[in-house]
Amino acid sequence: MNRVLICTVILLTVSFGAVWSLFELRDNTQKLCASIDKCNEYIILDSKRTDDVIEVFEKQWEEYYKSTSFIIRSASLEELAVSSSRLISLTDPDEISAELEGIKQRAVMIYDQQLPHARSVF
Repeated sequence: MNRVLICTVILLTVSFGAVWSLFELRDNTQKLCASIDKCNEYIILDSKRTDDVIEVFEKQWEEYYKSTSFIIRSASLEELAVSSSRLISLTDPDEISAELEGIKQRAVMIYDQQLPHARSVF
């Protein structure tokens, strides 16, 4: 009886951790996407203040990376880190906007890859 109870507790703990990390990843991805959209709006309104936009994005990126790096251990997250560090060297507002959109699409793709699918189980 004790083994059944211990196995049930372990199973519930692992299930809870998986569900919690999925919700955490979703929330962090939504925050990052909202930050990217806001940065793109600022670039459209005032293309001369790209340094301020990049600083705002870097703060949000650091928060995203810290909170998701323990959930996701993949090369995709490292690619996002490289893309975000590349923003500092860009000067053209169109290039910055395109790089931000690429980061946004890859972040959404990472989240979609983490969603459980029935075809993955069976």
